[in-house]
Amino acid sequence: MKELANIIIKDLINSGVETFFGIQGGACARLIQAVIINGGKFHPVLNEQAAGYTAHGYYLKTRKTPGMIFTTGPGFTNGLTGIAACYFDRIPSITLVGQVNKKLNVSQKTNTRMVGFQEVNHIGLAKEISTKTFKIDSTSKYKNCRKEIINNLNNTIVVEVNDDVQREKVTR
Repeated sequence: MKELANIIIKDLINSGVETFFGIQGGACARLIQAVIINGGKFHPVLNEQAAGYTAHGYYLKTRKTPGMIFTTGPGFTNGLTGIAACYFDRIPSITLVGQVNKKLNVSQKTNTRMVGFQEVNHIGLAKEISTKTFKIDSTSKYKNCRKEIINNLNNTIVVEVNDDVQREKVTR
């Protein structure tokens, strides 16, 4: 049995996405670890916006689809300009963004928009600057979306995965 983060990354590497750019953060740590474990390359950059621009240049140089990995909240919002640069220039890319553990999202209990910036609606923000978006909040959701994600790697796509879901053990 493997963690879902490993399966997602292995699927991407097997589909040709071997190089990822981003910044380490709590909600995306498993994804970055999975890149390294599965033989991919993770390049930390100065900030998330730079990850998008670096991915853009990487594609122009290699013609290989790059990946970006961001943590939840400000990590993702800092990367929006870089994602948009890829989208508007028709540069294929996949952005993986970690989201807080589903049980830690307490905004509904406190009647606020969010408790801390971490719970921002990544998918809502990404819809205007990506071809496809996917919210992975269960292993079964990934299994249902897997083929569509792989088939859209020639586009600009954003995939959000809750931290607790990244850790779920999955048999293939």
